[in-house]
Amino acid sequence: MKDKQILLNSIRPENLKINIGQKPFKQSQNKSWSIKNASYNDYNLFICYGGIAEFNIEKNKYLLKPGFGLLVPPKTTLNAKLISNQNFDAIAQHFNLYIFENVNFFKFINYNCLIKFSNFDFVKNTIQYYDNIYTKKHILRYNLFFSILSEFLYDSFISIKENRNDKYFLIIKILNYINNNLYENNILDKSLSFSSYGQDYTSKIFKKYVGISPKKYILKKKINNSKDLLINNLPINEVANQSGFEDQFYFNRIFKKYTGTSPGKFRDMYQN
Repeated sequence: MKDKQILLNSIRPENLKINIGQKPFKQSQNKSWSIKNASYNDYNLFICYGGIAEFNIEKNKYLLKPGFGLLVPPKTTLNAKLISNQNFDAIAQHFNLYIFENVNFFKFINYNCLIKFSNFDFVKNTIQYYDNIYTKKHILRYNLFFSILSEFLYDSFISIKENRNDKYFLIIKILNYINNNLYENNILDKSLSFSSYGQDYTSKIFKKYVGISPKKYILKKKINNSKDLLINNLPINEVANQSGFEDQFYFNRIFKKYTGTSPGKFRDMYQN
């Protein structure tokens, strides 16, 4: 549970990359349906909402029922057949998921291939809408599929692999600490203290995988949080203080650097 909280609650969309394959394959199959010795080059997520099918992935057997999801890993042999009188109604989506640009997310964790969705009503409605708009709203489809995949991740996650790359896990721990303790004094030094490396080298590792330095990440988080306070019409000096900036002039300068406008002008845009 601790690993799950550290990993899944620390990941931000900017740290993940999803490559969606072909259009989702919607299935409503009768007794004649089967999959024989199939093998995919990417991951394939099956979500069932009718009928029962038996899936065999290598030597492992899974029963895919309504309300369940099954993740088929790449380069594995898949066989499947319908075993119920009811048609097999499901949808399947090919994809790849990366953390820190090029790390296969599923190689980083232990997970259950077959899960019962804890929030299936949401998943079913979202995947059907996702299928309907796939070719019409390119940007929206990524957000919808990410929502579906996130539900699968929360339900399937077991633990972070023991043979994980320690540098990846280190960055996750630093991100988790920053996100949960953003306004602590000396937050930068405290977050880097998790590392057995020196601060300079740790900062280089962080920048390599996250894209910006720890210092800039902290400032960016504070600036993003300050936007809500500005929209709520708090005085700028109070916004600066609540956002972790003791000096209002420094806050003004950093805010403009990251947003391209001053705090006052930003607030005015939402008041007009």
